[in-house]
Amino acid sequence: MSDNEAKDESTGDSEQPSEEQPTEGDQPAEQSDEQPTESDQPADEQQQAEQTEEQPADTGQPAQQLEEQPVDSDQPATAASADNTLAFAEGAASPDDGGGGGGGTKVSARNLKVIAEFTEEDEKFIGDILIHVFESDNGQQGRLLFQTGGQFWQDAVQKGNVITTPMLRVATSEVLIFAHARVLLPTADYQTIDSQDFKIPAPSGDTLRVKFDVGIGEIDNKVNAPDANAAIAKVLQSPQLKGHLVKGDLKAESVGNQQFRVTGKFLSGDITLL
Repeated sequence: MSDNEAKDESTGDSEQPSEEQPTEGDQPAEQSDEQPTESDQPADEQQQAEQTEEQPADTGQPAQQLEEQPVDSDQPATAASADNTLAFAEGAASPDDGGGGGGGTKVSARNLKVIAEFTEEDEKFIGDILIHVFESDNGQQGRLLFQTGGQFWQDAVQKGNVITTPMLRVATSEVLIFAHARVLLPTADYQTIDSQDFKIPAPSGDTLRVKFDVGIGEIDNKVNAPDANAAIAKVLQSPQLKGHLVKGDLKAESVGNQQFRVTGKFLSGDITLL
């Protein structure tokens, strides 16, 4: 072998590493190109920053809950609302009531017993009696406090003319009371009297005493009739007395020419709060 051929072979062997080195050197280049892609940390920090900006929107819920707490619970959420609650209990107007003060504002719940007496002309009412007690919702019927199990009449002859409720849990500064009375007519029907709602401020103590007077009307009519009995029977059939209980006996006095003056009392259809 000549010296030139040996040089050619050595040259051929040296070319192989030169061709493979660029191939092997491509790996660092690829890694350097991929490094910016793999480091997404700035994007994650940007998401965290966006989440941080969104946190005030999420934390708005507790603020709303604090504002709604006085409605859902009897305990005031702040010292200011506690002062307002005390003012409402003393009869002051609610800030949300437009300054009227007569709408039965919400107050801290407390116990209240109602004692209702029924009379007629300052005497004991004889008949059946009943009351319904409501919380006042802006002057209208709110939550029913008594009676909650239906209409149970109390016989004033057997159990007296006073209704005493158990302790009621009241959360308004005013209550509404409906009074009802009824009497048995000679026809075996009932004359029933229902009052309008009586708006009564809750007292400072735990007992509310009220007196209801069942109205008594007077009759004084002149009628034409052949005799006194016919005159009384005629008055009893008049629209003024039909369906009403006569208190005692009607009296018929002749005024001449077959005319009679009929007088007496009857149970009217109204109940008043004394």
